[in-house]
Amino acid sequence: MSLKKCVSVILALILVAVLCVPSFAEDAYPESAHNYADDAYETWTYEVADAPLGVAVTFSEDTYVEPYTSRIFFGDVITIGDILDSLKAVGDYIAIYDLDGDRVGFYSGDELAGATVYVPTAGFEIILCSDSENNYYGFRVTDVRACTEDDFVTVTIHSGISEDYDSEDTLFAGETFNAPYYYDREGLVFAGWACSEHGPVVYEGGDKIANDGKNTELWAVWVRLALGDDEIYDFNNSRSYFNVNGEDKYYIDADDYRSMQINLYKNYGVGPYPSVIVSIVLATYPDWEWQGSCYGMSTTAALQHFGMIDLLSAQDASSLSELEADDELVSAINYYQSQVATSWLTEFKANNPGTANYKAVLSEMYDSVSAGNLVMFTFYSGSAFITNGHTVLLCGAYTNPAGEHVFIAYDVNLPWDYSAFGGYDSRFVASADFSEISYEDSTLGAVHWTDDFTQFTSFDRELENSPVSWYQTLFNHLARVIKLIFTSILTIFK
Repeated sequence: MSLKKCVSVILALILVAVLCVPSFAEDAYPESAHNYADDAYETWTYEVADAPLGVAVTFSEDTYVEPYTSRIFFGDVITIGDILDSLKAVGDYIAIYDLDGDRVGFYSGDELAGATVYVPTAGFEIILCSDSENNYYGFRVTDVRACTEDDFVTVTIHSGISEDYDSEDTLFAGETFNAPYYYDREGLVFAGWACSEHGPVVYEGGDKIANDGKNTELWAVWVRLALGDDEIYDFNNSRSYFNVNGEDKYYIDADDYRSMQINLYKNYGVGPYPSVIVSIVLATYPDWEWQGSCYGMSTTAALQHFGMIDLLSAQDASSLSELEADDELVSAINYYQSQVATSWLTEFKANNPGTANYKAVLSEMYDSVSAGNLVMFTFYSGSAFITNGHTVLLCGAYTNPAGEHVFIAYDVNLPWDYSAFGGYDSRFVASADFSEISYEDSTLGAVHWTDDFTQFTSFDRELENSPVSWYQTLFNHLARVIKLIFTSILTIFK
């Protein structure tokens, strides 16, 4: 071969090599050894030529490293060094940084398997760090592409509070983001996010939302409460006992006790009223040891709200929250507490979860609370006849993303849940079909409720109101039962 031909062949080979290098380099995406080594600390850097909007980095489905966790050793710990060793983190991780040195993400386990990560610069650095045991596949980048405007979406937040709380953020399509959580505000409870104005709750506050590549608008859902922050007592039911002047006892003064006896007799003392509890109330001295006054506190809070009684003037207070638990107020509360003995004729009731009647009772209660009514709710862990119960005031309701029905309560056992820090934590959750209701993951048994507080006018402490005779009450009760029977039948055939 002549020298001229040799030079031509060499130049041709060089030209082919030069032309092939860019294509080869761009296809050679970063990947670790499979499996990666123990005690490794390796880095890979990759950059594309033109990506002013950043790059999208996709990883293979088999990407996996040992989960990164903290280890607490409960063996023989003798020295400070042993303690520090016992707290060392174990496992492996992958970290991704942009070209400015800012960390994009920290990943372990299968968090990157099949994932696409957005990096805001034209390239990135990957770091894989492993400990001395349990090495796995590692990672493999399958695609890196320059982002375009089509890769981004706008998320618009309508807070329902003021424009200061509204926001508009640009996100990489497919990126998950946290729906903001708003603390409850005076008279309002934050229930979650809807996808349309006045729509149902679709996401709860703080939920991670996977963006589907379309512009998203979220509307905050606020529930207006039927009872204001200043319309609740600033003291509580003290769990087991109501504490007055350092003494745990059931206190009621002689005048209130006499009024209680007269009203009980006027309302229920004539006729075949089969209540052992009422007989005990009428026969005993008013200094009982007892288990709280939740019913009385709930009743008086509701009656004060509706202007049916006046508890404020005695202490020259402007709201219920200003009142102190002096003997006069405690006596008034416990006067109404005694009416729980007669409530079986004045409330909607259901004893057995899952039955048609139970579903109808809970469904009616949800409709009433949702309509803005204040509802007194008494519940039991089992049957109402064999176990103690508790009473709260239901002030608002909404349906959560799971289709469950949530009731917001003022609980006299924990008033700070209702007012301080805007934390409405006393929430009862009924199943989507109303077959059961629970509180703090504990399923309740028998339930009673009423939104008709006019029934308490017949128990006026001053004995000025006309009583409701037992047969009138019984008639009202039977009317409620008949209504629930028809509601239950309709529920079955829906």
